[in-house]
Amino acid sequence: MFIGPNLDRKRVYSEKESIKMNKAQTYRIRSTSILHQTLSFALLGYALFAGLATADAQTASRPDRGFGGQGGYQTTDIDSISLQNGSLNVHIPLASLPPMAGGKLGYTLQANYNSKLWDVTRSEVHVAGPDCGNKYTTQDVGMGDGGGWRIGSRYEIFFRRASDDFAYVQPFSDQCDGYIDNYWMNQPGVYFKPMLRTPDGAEHELRIEGSFPEFENSMTTRKYMLGYYKSPWQLHPWGLGPNFSGPKTFYTIDGSYLTAVYDNASTTKRWTIYQKDGTRIEQLVNGEGFPSEQRTIDTN
Repeated sequence: MFIGPNLDRKRVYSEKESIKMNKAQTYRIRSTSILHQTLSFALLGYALFAGLATADAQTASRPDRGFGGQGGYQTTDIDSISLQNGSLNVHIPLASLPPMAGGKLGYTLQANYNSKLWDVTRSEVHVAGPDCGNKYTTQDVGMGDGGGWRIGSRYEIFFRRASDDFAYVQPFSDQCDGYIDNYWMNQPGVYFKPMLRTPDGAEHELRIEGSFPEFENSMTTRKYMLGYYKSPWQLHPWGLGPNFSGPKTFYTIDGSYLTAVYDNASTTKRWTIYQKDGTRIEQLVNGEGFPSEQRTIDTN
């Protein structure tokens, strides 16, 4: 029996089915590729929009570091990942001392790492021209103070000037800058915020309890100035900072429930930090006013 033509027809049919299947697969591949490209462009557009929105904001961009910033965390025994900005924090204990008899507070020397290495600072530039001229904003990327590895770090209370966040052009006329802004921003002193940095690199903004001079102009176009305090600025043994007339109480506003009593005139103790469990951290000073040892005191 002669079956050659049937085999040929089957072969042709099989080849046609194969071509159809290949076309369908090609269509699916192309559809998937187009979908991926569309999603990529959408994500790129969102990133650019977010970047432009961030660039337009007249404040510094300092990501949350350490454990205890805003947002949730996914944690293990030695690391934590911020669910808000993806910051990786690693805590590796290097050596430990047991608690003293009758106490619960021991000491552990540990290495802390934070993956957010960079900060973005912004500057305002004034271009002279007709009337008031023009202004635009530039931004610079630099190494952050709390990024990377920190070993045996301590608590710090420091004062960040408004110009450290946004290097603004000083107002120079009522016509161009408004009478109130021109008046307030040209008064003697420096605008600043008290800050607390913990050993893991986390930073907490501090507010001053009670009444203290700060930038006040609800109608201002310089919204980046709101929330900054103002004080005469002078050189202390530990560096430049505000000149408080007496002890000041600071407190955090980010849910960490930390308070501090700060006294730049004390000859024995610069500040005391109070944690929510009652633990105290004290920064002592030497006879010349320079910071010396730091001690931690538990509730026992």
